[in-house]
Amino acid sequence: MLPTVLSLLAGFFLVIHLATLLIAWWRCRPRRGDAALAVPAPAVTVVRPLCGLETFSARTIAAAFALDYPAYELLFCVARADDPVIPLVEEAIAAHAEGPVPARLLVGDDRIGANPKLNNMVKGWRHAAFDRIAFIDSNVLVPPRFLRDLVATFRPDTAVVSAPPCGIEPAGFGADLECAFLNTHEARWQYTVDTFGQGFAQGKTLFYRKGDLDRSGMR
Repeated sequence: MLPTVLSLLAGFFLVIHLATLLIAWWRCRPRRGDAALAVPAPAVTVVRPLCGLETFSARTIAAAFALDYPAYELLFCVARADDPVIPLVEEAIAAHAEGPVPARLLVGDDRIGANPKLNNMVKGWRHAAFDRIAFIDSNVLVPPRFLRDLVATFRPDTAVVSAPPCGIEPAGFGADLECAFLNTHEARWQYTVDTFGQGFAQGKTLFYRKGDLDRSGMR
């Protein structure tokens, strides 16, 4: 009896495993053409919370200025005035001062709760010039079409758009494990629950309409 039960369980989990792999493959399959944008495309505020120097800080900050999108602003948020990442941000803003992307550095720690990241981010929310706001973590290396994909995914009945992160260029055993988890189990289960209409939201990337959260009490 026990071997039969174990065989049935193994078969069941194998089917689930293969099904989630198939769903992830389908959701990640290459698509032809660019993401369709509404005309005119809505302007977007990109908020990037920063804290300390990371291995690829210079690259991730520079990539934020190179997004292929018609109109957006950048707000870099830092909690402490002595944070070592500030010179990198100021250098990047100065280097792109004549470019089409307005950028600002916001410094301060607004204690709205117990979460340090939210306390750092909220000033970006308050200073946003546009109704569409994308919160993107400091260690996310955004590809040029990132905002296009976020905006194209946003439908009239959408509350928030999120994006599973892909781990690349790990340095060390711990980072290897994190990348292995992000790129396999986490991503395919997120795609699976989203495919069945449950959705997910992961803090690496969160894309909102400012008005929606303002009406719900966010200030």
